[in-house]
Amino acid sequence: MKDELSNIRNEAVAQIMEAGNAEEIEETRVHYLGRSGVLAKLTKRLPELPESERKEVGAFLNEVKSIISDSIKEKLKSHSQTKSVWFDPTIPGIKPETGNLHLVTKTIREITKIFSGLGFVRVRYPEVEWNWFAFTALNFPENHPAMDELETFIV
Repeated sequence: MKDELSNIRNEAVAQIMEAGNAEEIEETRVHYLGRSGVLAKLTKRLPELPESERKEVGAFLNEVKSIISDSIKEKLKSHSQTKSVWFDPTIPGIKPETGNLHLVTKTIREITKIFSGLGFVRVRYPEVEWNWFAFTALNFPENHPAMDELETFIV
C-alpha cells in the first residue's frame, strides 16, 4: 500500500504542476482529497491492514495528504501572483525631479539631524532681532550700557 500511496503522491503533484488554471487545480484537489477521492478510498481500506502496518501506513497517508494540499496551495498562490502582475509598457514613466537643494540647506538639514539625535530641538525665530528678545526678555535693566542704541548692532 505504501508503493500505491507513493505513486498517487507523484501523480497528484505532477497534475498540480501541469495545471494551467484554477479550475484544473480544483478538479485535481477534488479527485485526490475530496470525500469520494482516491485518498478517501484508501483511508477506508486502512482497517483491512495488519495492526503492525496500519500505524505506519496511516502516518504515510497523512503525509501524502499534506504534501498534496501544500502543493495545491503553492500552485494557487503562484497562479494568483502571476495573474495580478500587470505591466503596460506603453504607459509613460515617472519623471525624476529636476534641480537640487542648496548646499547651505543640505548642511543645515544634516546638522539638524545630528543634533536631533542628541536630543536637541531646532527652533526658528525672526532673523531680525528685537530689543525685547535681546534685552528685556533676558532681564537687562533699563539703564544697562549694552542697551544704548549707539553701542548695539542688531541684525
